Amino acid sequence: MQVYKIGALLRLIRTEKKISQSALCRGICSVQMVSLIEKERRVAHWKLVDLLYSRLGEDTPFELAAMTKSQFERYNIEFEINSLVAIGNADIKKLLEKYAAAETKMTKWEQQFFQFYSIVYENRAFSKKQWALDELTKTLKMTIPDYELSDLLPKQKLLSSMELIILNNISRLLYMLGNKKDGLALMEKLYGYTKHSWLSVQVRARLRPVFLFNLANWLDEKPEDWKASLKKSEEAFEICLKHGNLAYFPHHLFIKGYYSAKLGNIQHGKKMMIDALTCMWAIGKDAFANRIIDKINPEFNFDIPHYEKIPLLDEWKA
Repeated sequence: MQVYKIGALLRLIRTEKKISQSALCRGICSVQMVSLIEKERRVAHWKLVDLLYSRLGEDTPFELAAMTKSQFERYNIEFEINSLVAIGNADIKKLLEKYAAAETKMTKWEQQFFQFYSIVYENRAFSKKQWALDELTKTLKMTIPDYELSDLLPKQKLLSSMELIILNNISRLLYMLGNKKDGLALMEKLYGYTKHSWLSVQVRARLRPVFLFNLANWLDEKPEDWKASLKKSEEAFEICLKHGNLAYFPHHLFIKGYYSAKLGNIQHGKKMMIDALTCMWAIGKDAFANRIIDKINPEFNFDIPHYEKIPLLDEWKA
């Protein structure tokens, strides 16, 4: 069995997908740097490796990446931050401070991560949407220098997972700030990006439920749009089931239930919504689930209690 080092594996994947070195590294490093990494003549920073692999549409083989002690600390802090934000907890200020202190100087690639999550924290804590939109655009320019907000999706072919996350948030802010047309157009383009052939099955399965969640929630309040939202949530739900996407599984189960109820199937919809809320509580999304309950109880005349008020789940699930 042949064992590949991280640079040699990168070259193998890149050449199999017929992607040039210049297309892969545009905005993040030089072609010479990629060449040295692929020839195993340069020990690449783990964050650069992550950007290169994700632009190829692949999960990063971190087990092959060389890291110093402080780099490994920063890698672990990133994991903690991502995990908290994934369950709707943006109380990450102390982790961001710890991240900044892990090394004396951050690389450009780490700075992009740090700036993005600092903006997420500031916006969620103080509701600074226009400021956040402006800052996110600057943050994206760190690896896509020619990006303009008017372009919506960048002109370049390949995007890293970090760049896609930033664009997802730009789209959401455009929509929330009242520019629904551009926000929706960008989200549609992001979903379209997941159809590219160079993305691995695993990466598509991770990205599509995120974009479909927004698209399912951004349609107008009309029965024909409810049916479209239900269809989008069903697509994402099947992806989550097949590939074990726990983070977005309850969200799309809830949307299925919500629009089923809107379309007249009240009891079936209620059951799915309660099952979705139970999943959210199980993975720590208590506050998010309780906000949903505050919306659906008066809308459908339900009496679903908040998490902390539930004496026994089986009693009210029945």
